[in-house]
Amino acid sequence: MKRSLLVISTYALLASLLLMLAGCRDPLIDENEQLQEEIITVHDGAMKNIGLLYDLQKRLKTEIDCSAECEEYIRTLQQADEAMFAWMRHYRPLPAGRDLEADTRYRRQQLEQIKEVQRMMEKAIREAEAYLKSSA
Repeated sequence: MKRSLLVISTYALLASLLLMLAGCRDPLIDENEQLQEEIITVHDGAMKNIGLLYDLQKRLKTEIDCSAECEEYIRTLQQADEAMFAWMRHYRPLPAGRDLEADTRYRRQQLEQIKEVQRMMEKAIREAEAYLKSSA
């Protein structure tokens, strides 16, 4: 009887320790994971506009009287496209088990960069669409 009480007490103690350890997770791990999810979400949202970017470039290039303004919109669309692919080529999160603080800082920077790329794409699309609408 005493032995079974000792076994139960030992299991209860181990279970308590495991629960305490689970609650001691480094908050940087959570932030790092959340940043990665947000980076992917922003990237995927921006990538949905790549086809539209190409379509607008094509439509602008076929304008009969493609003025200097028209050419500028083409360049802006091309720059937005190149910014996205440059970001994708350079994005390299650290492998698991490396410096968590450095990786979290890196992901914060990358989130800001991909948000800037997304803004650049949206602005280029908005302006090109407005130009095409006004020239129709």
